[in-house]
Amino acid sequence: MERIELRKYFCFILCIFCVSLFSYGDSMEWVVLKNLNLPYKSSDMMKEYLNEIAIKYLSSFDTNLDRLPDRENLELFKSERRELYWSLIGGKPEVTPLNPVVVRKGIKSTYKYEVLYFESQPNFFVSAVLYLPLSSPPYPCVIVPCGHSQEAKGYAEYQKLCILLAQNGISALIYDPPGQGERITFLKEDGSPEIWGTAEHTIIGLGCILLGENYARYEIWDGIRAIDYIQTREDIIKDKIGCSGNSGGGTQTAYLMALEPRIYASAPSCYLTSWERLLTTIGPQDAEQNIFSQIKHGYDHSEYIFMHAPNPVLVCSATKDFFDIQGTWNTFRSAKRFYSKLGVNSLCDIIEVNTQHGLGKELRQEIVKKMLLWLCDISKDVEEHIDENEILTKEEYRVCESGNVKEIPNSKTIIEINREKAKILSDERVTFWNELSLKQKQEKVREIINVDDWNSIHEPKVDEFEPLNTENIPEAKTILPVVMYPEEKIFLPGYIFEPKQTIQKIVIYTSPEGKMSNLDLIRDYLKEGACVCAIDLRGVGETAPFSGKNDIQKTVGGGWEDYFRAYLIGKSYVGMRVQDYFSVIKYLRKKYENINKVQLSAEGILCVPAIHTAFLLLPEKIELQLKGVISWSEIVENPRIQGQITNAVHGVLKWYDIPQLLSELDKDSVLIKKEEPQTF
Repeated sequence: MERIELRKYFCFILCIFCVSLFSYGDSMEWVVLKNLNLPYKSSDMMKEYLNEIAIKYLSSFDTNLDRLPDRENLELFKSERRELYWSLIGGKPEVTPLNPVVVRKGIKSTYKYEVLYFESQPNFFVSAVLYLPLSSPPYPCVIVPCGHSQEAKGYAEYQKLCILLAQNGISALIYDPPGQGERITFLKEDGSPEIWGTAEHTIIGLGCILLGENYARYEIWDGIRAIDYIQTREDIIKDKIGCSGNSGGGTQTAYLMALEPRIYASAPSCYLTSWERLLTTIGPQDAEQNIFSQIKHGYDHSEYIFMHAPNPVLVCSATKDFFDIQGTWNTFRSAKRFYSKLGVNSLCDIIEVNTQHGLGKELRQEIVKKMLLWLCDISKDVEEHIDENEILTKEEYRVCESGNVKEIPNSKTIIEINREKAKILSDERVTFWNELSLKQKQEKVREIINVDDWNSIHEPKVDEFEPLNTENIPEAKTILPVVMYPEEKIFLPGYIFEPKQTIQKIVIYTSPEGKMSNLDLIRDYLKEGACVCAIDLRGVGETAPFSGKNDIQKTVGGGWEDYFRAYLIGKSYVGMRVQDYFSVIKYLRKKYENINKVQLSAEGILCVPAIHTAFLLLPEKIELQLKGVISWSEIVENPRIQGQITNAVHGVLKWYDIPQLLSELDKDSVLIKKEEPQTF
């Protein structure tokens, strides 16, 4: 009996030892970048790299003082800048019937109001409230786009601006932007918001990007059609139009004053800073605040004022705003110099209040004061005295009883509009793709994802470090830590595992979870005689950016801020990661000259750049083993698919989709493990 117990004891100890031996590799500290003396955190690599490129672009425009026109050539300058800007956001939509409906009218002690909606695009309903003075018409009008408040047009601070305008003889049309107020797309079963505001803008904005558009295009067009609506009214003076919004409404005001010549006076609040300060402080914001390649084309925040000149502008700012006040003053000074050059120095002004972000009383008073001066030629101080009972309740300002325009028959969301556009493009892509030769297809793909061809990419510089002990990974003969540099400021940490037997092929293993996220798979490859290079492409693993916990991160995925940094300068993460793959392949081919067989083993979001790499290297055969391939059309069809932002390529669905690339590859060389995409 004692022998049996002793035997059990030794078996138990042996099991513990074996388990420890087996799991030792998983518990190792697989960190390569500790060998480097980096000037910043490895998680900041992409931010530092992309910011440097962006700031070089910005500096080149700042130092080119001759590019700004004199008064004689101003209209040509503005026309050209507007035309280019429209092309970057997807072009002007078609002007269609507004079909306005006034739902109800009301009167308060100091103003009248009308609750209404109109169609900025067919069946795309804009909910709004028009505030009217009690005095006799006609009136000037200020359109008020809303910032990122869930209540939107119902938010008290925004209502107070409209009321104050009406009390001083100026009408105000305030309207809900998509994703806020009565235009929220993602609702719970009880009708309350599930996701709204910045998160909704970015989730749905992803589909817009793939179609070559921008979420801002919808917001801008809503504002332009709002002006179309007020100009149909007999009680509005058609050439006395102003625009003022705060935060996200300040963003929209900046866009509208730059693009819409009918806006005479503007007062963007708590938005204008400079791209340099924005990139180096809080970073890019949600989708509509980032226009494709705008920094590359010189659209800094000051450009919006240049495109509005010589019309009046009041820059509204707050000392403690998260939109950096130093950048605000830099932008204002640039604008002030330009207005002085044009001989209208007094029409460019600024107010800074010692508060945090928001449309407070001091800002509202100054906005109304300037609108009186510029729209009515009345010079007077304005003091705000608004009783709480003057502020509209939900029951008073809502267009729809349910609180959402979805209840209006035939109402469409941007998701549905995107799906319709994607369906049309799907048929056009087939025709386009079939007419091209392989070489032409490859040239087009390189152009769209913005990557050089194979021959133009240099072999990377590589640091090789002291090999690791292989005792606890018995399938490996050697484990070599490496860092590859596909370009300056970009470092790719990895390990090269050589098998004990003769090398049969080279496997490049990449995962969004990091190079060592699947050690069992690496061991399986080693058993097959593969030399495995497990490496972190840029922005994953050791160089993955710090993960926040906001709704944008939880839905579209990590690295969204760096994605927009790239987007602003016309780069795509797909293209940059293809360059990484090219560089890794070049290095390994030189190191293992006699091994011709190369396989890319990719998971999740890295499948898309892996597929592009194999396609762009045709007719050479690169094997693919993929897990979790998601096409771009799937993302448009189902925007609830999570974590796809770094794979979004601007306008790609006009030209091709992932299945078309796969169709060009040898079916026997591609193994795809299907997975249901994660959704929120």
